[in-house]
Amino acid sequence: MNQAAIRQYGFTREELMRMTLRDLRDPGDLQNLDSQTSATRTGPLAGLFARHRRKDGTLVEAEISSDEIVFNDRPARLVVAKDVTAQRRMEAAIRALNGELEAARRRWTRHLRGARSVSEPWLRASQA
Repeated sequence: MNQAAIRQYGFTREELMRMTLRDLRDPGDLQNLDSQTSATRTGPLAGLFARHRRKDGTLVEAEISSDEIVFNDRPARLVVAKDVTAQRRMEAAIRALNGELEAARRRWTRHLRGARSVSEPWLRASQA
């Protein structure tokens, strides 16, 4: 356990050392945890996302990477959980803005097509 994890999650070192991964996960994420851990007992793991719960109850979206290591002459697994909460919120905001822009483009396209159909008879008459 390191100081970064203690600061990030708000638990004491002793509390974190008594906890399992299930204790940190958002209850709605436990089914994902079971499938992820059973499928990844060996070898490296990267690019998984999970919701972790801090001591105060707030959720952290984490990108999980891990690999097998040897620690004190024993096999172990090194796990890194990177907080991507702000990044995921920004990505969601960008998707929402892109949706709004696409809707505005469709409205303007319909508007311009309507304006063209109204002006075409006038243009043909003025060109004759």
